[in-house]
Amino acid sequence: MSVARTGWHAVFVDDDLGPGLISLHEISRRERRVQRRAFPTGRVVWDFDVGSEVTGLDADSGFLHVVTARRELITLNAQDGTVIQRKHIVFGHPPYTPLCVTVAPNGDVLVGTAEGRILVLPPQE
Repeated sequence: MSVARTGWHAVFVDDDLGPGLISLHEISRRERRVQRRAFPTGRVVWDFDVGSEVTGLDADSGFLHVVTARRELITLNAQDGTVIQRKHIVFGHPPYTPLCVTVAPNGDVLVGTAEGRILVLPPQE
């Protein structure tokens, strides 16, 4: 069973690896990483270089969804950090500015924007 609880740029997960915290670490303006750490020891389980400012993240059903200021949705395997998909979020013109992300009960990925829109993206392909 996979359990996820979300906080500001951090998600608590409990899956086959046991409890863990997946969170954003801004090392510098150019280096932004997402790490999974074992809970409560803090041991790094995996580390992923996002390469852009992260505006939101959420986890559900074994997947971590990361939204960036470059209008990307990056989906990672929450257990090992491997990339499942990486795609640009494009919905009409002008382009929207993503601010946050959450997963709906049906699995759709919902991206809130600075323009007051909610973009509905189907689950990973």
